[in-house]
Amino acid sequence: MKEEALVVQNISLHRQGFQLKRINADFPSGRITAIVGPNGSGKSTLLKTMTRLLDIDSGEILIHGKSAASFSPRQLAQCISMLPQTKDFMPDLTVRELAAYGRAPYKKLFQQRQTKEDYQAVEFALEAAGMGKLADRLFYTLSGGEQQRARIALTLAQGTDILLLDEPTTYLDIAHQLDILNMLKRINEQWGITIVMVLHDLQQAAAYSHHMIAMKRGVIAAAGSPRDLLTPAFLKEIYEIDAKITVIDGYPLIIPTAGIHHSGGI
Repeated sequence: MKEEALVVQNISLHRQGFQLKRINADFPSGRITAIVGPNGSGKSTLLKTMTRLLDIDSGEILIHGKSAASFSPRQLAQCISMLPQTKDFMPDLTVRELAAYGRAPYKKLFQQRQTKEDYQAVEFALEAAGMGKLADRLFYTLSGGEQQRARIALTLAQGTDILLLDEPTTYLDIAHQLDILNMLKRINEQWGITIVMVLHDLQQAAAYSHHMIAMKRGVIAAAGSPRDLLTPAFLKEIYEIDAKITVIDGYPLIIPTAGIHHSGGI
């Protein structure tokens, strides 16, 4: 049986009125896992705990069977990378210069010159993200979809085998959303990189992932195969909507049949 890339064991966290409560989740190695759920359910918070951007109050996170708490920050950054949702201001950098920042976990103090390994990792990242021909373009001159590809190249240059993405299709039109998702699917298939991504579009999450985790109010409400999970009962329980589901050429279509039922909560 293949080892899980990430295992979250009974973790809890309380920050500013929000809680993750006794979270248990497995993230299969070499597969794509989508984390879904209503706004405020804890999806981004869970991602941040796995990279230690947020400290958990209790429980344990295992990375390839080893406690995340035992990794130094540098060691952690060499095995797991994360693309946050926020799009911070980028200085006047070319795409290649931006991707090179992904090599920071491998640099010794005051080391600036690229090694052969750095160069190879950056070139791989640029090609894998489809940015090879745009490598010398300044980041701010790119379209929104190209900028997101450049950000993904930055995380790929980090050379990890686990990639976390927080809403990688946000702010993109439907064509660029599908472009990014198809690129991530190809990266997963060709190089076996484990991908965990938070997605709001439930249809895209089901179509592009092997495993799906649904969160609601700080707990794991459901987990399993997208095809098995995505049912009218699931939509009623997690999103409080009445809908039917039709699958066309492997792509699920959610068709609302009634309005949204509000029951309060975050």
